[in-house]
Amino acid sequence: MKTYIKARWIIIKDDKIFLLRDKEFWNFLLPWWTQEEWETIEDTFYREMKEETWIDVIIESFLWFKEYVSKKWYVAIQFLFKVKNVDDFSEIIREKCSHCEEWCEIWFYSIDYLKENKFSYPKDLEELFIKAKNNENIVWLIQQKKRI
Repeated sequence: MKTYIKARWIIIKDDKIFLLRDKEFWNFLLPWWTQEEWETIEDTFYREMKEETWIDVIIESFLWFKEYVSKKWYVAIQFLFKVKNVDDFSEIIREKCSHCEEWCEIWFYSIDYLKENKFSYPKDLEELFIKAKNNENIVWLIQQKKRI
């Protein structure tokens, strides 16, 4: 079984969460990307943020570590960081983003909006949003019984 290390971020502004809509499955997700073999997890975070949004990000805090086995039968170890420079994400210029082909929408959405419109999003998104909004650190170590 392969193992992938992933960096994710969470950005909260005006009681909304910054999400991307995946072009392949049309799900709303917290942005994430996989670590290259020469990088630290922090390097991955900064590199991917720049590629996806063309914004120089500032980390506010580390929120969680999570391990799970995916539907495709690989182990994923994820690290979630909370972003400090929230206002910089209000004006993303898609043409500058080198990896914008991976998403069709990227913006701030309320959880209620996602629910009301029956959009697909991860089961733990609302819990993550609440805990990140309250500046609570979250740690999920192993969730191998749950297929994400």
